[in-house]
Amino acid sequence: MGAFACERGRRTDTQRVGRTKPIPFRVEAVRKGGIIRLHQAVHRRCRSHRMSSELPSGFRETRRIESAANPPQSSSAPTRPVLPRHHRTLPPTVTTHPPSASPARDEFQTGQIATITGGHTVHDAFSAFFPPLLPHIQTQLGLSYSQIGHVNAIMQIPFLLTLVLGWLADRFSIRYFVIFTPGITATLVVCLGVLPSYPLLLAATLLLGLSVAAFHAPAPAMISNVSGRRVGLGMSLFMGTGELGRTIGPLVAAVGVAWIGVQGLWQLCIVGWLTTAVLYWRLHMVGAKSQQRATPHSLQVFVAQAAPMMALLTLMVVGRTFLQTAFTTYLPLYMRDVRGMTTFTEGAVTLSILEGAGVLGALLAGYLADHVSRRAILLTAFCFATPLAWVFTQVPVEYIYWLLPAVGFFSLSTTPVIFTIVLTRFPRNRALASASFMSMGVGSRALANWIMGLVADAYGLEAVYTMCVFIAALAIIPLLFMRREDLEQR
Repeated sequence: MGAFACERGRRTDTQRVGRTKPIPFRVEAVRKGGIIRLHQAVHRRCRSHRMSSELPSGFRETRRIESAANPPQSSSAPTRPVLPRHHRTLPPTVTTHPPSASPARDEFQTGQIATITGGHTVHDAFSAFFPPLLPHIQTQLGLSYSQIGHVNAIMQIPFLLTLVLGWLADRFSIRYFVIFTPGITATLVVCLGVLPSYPLLLAATLLLGLSVAAFHAPAPAMISNVSGRRVGLGMSLFMGTGELGRTIGPLVAAVGVAWIGVQGLWQLCIVGWLTTAVLYWRLHMVGAKSQQRATPHSLQVFVAQAAPMMALLTLMVVGRTFLQTAFTTYLPLYMRDVRGMTTFTEGAVTLSILEGAGVLGALLAGYLADHVSRRAILLTAFCFATPLAWVFTQVPVEYIYWLLPAVGFFSLSTTPVIFTIVLTRFPRNRALASASFMSMGVGSRALANWIMGLVADAYGLEAVYTMCVFIAALAIIPLLFMRREDLEQR
């Protein structure tokens, strides 16, 4: 636009104003979003008081003009009337929220969380068929404890791919892994009890481990994306429903074996594929990658930041994993061979009692992780779980059912807290961070299964449980050396 300044040597613009008058104002037209906003500023004080006193009062108001790029085509075109100042209204202002402060991202999306956690329940219910089936598989194929340990270790190997899956989930949405794996897991697990040879059992468990890993790598990132600022609550629901699935699974397996036999369990996989259909309907538009965009060098930054924390976290997870593996994978075998419970149902019931108490522990610990010190929660869980596990191995069999809920409550309640620590500490790489934590757990679980199988063949399952209690007691030491800013990031 032209600028009008009073002068000696005054300028006028008759093309737009239509009259020859000195105007001591600068009027600028700014086109932004299709709206022309007028800004008025004094360009220069007139040197002549007489000159400013001659100005009509109408020129002291803001005038609506057309852009210089679009001059009027005809003088006969109708002009917009200029309203008095007290009749004018400002154009509506559209307020946009930056991505980091978007209300949708800060909202706890209950419907989507219910869908993901429901799929987690069904998925883990089918994967929980495996431990109760171990006594039957061992008897049918004539396997030793070492071979059972190898089967469990083989099942954990695909979890090492969770690092790759997590890295992909931070860049591409791999939601279909979460959608289709419940049906695949259900199909594989119901076939384990009818396989005729040990090599086929190893191959089936390898595929089963791959399916379980493909579900659990992107699912925590999806939960954190739809949990808003309440990641601890979202992770507690996610882990709690997983424990609920592992509570229901052994009971369903026991009832299924009693009604239709091991050979008829294939009929139950229909439930898994129905779950896949519901997940596709609800989640095919939900992203599984982190909401905060990862930078090109985010992997290097993540490794540099995570290395000190992950080293201590690995030592802590190893001790916790030995205790959890003893009381989940090997519990049906322990109850049969050490405590003298011979029926399939008794082993499944004890496992369900343990996992049911773990549901309550996971829900409570995950909720408290958003409100109180996470170090205090983990210390409390470790300090109670270790002595209770030792007492479990010493008391008579009639007291076992009273101790199992306490052991499950404290030993299985730490997972959502550690998940919350990892996800809140690395918001730009949530899928990669959760995959790193899961890889630590998987590696330690595979190591624990292999060592426990060897020790069980050499010294018996009683020695295995004593060893696991001692290793779990050592897990408290690295927790004491972890930095507060790593544990308490909100």
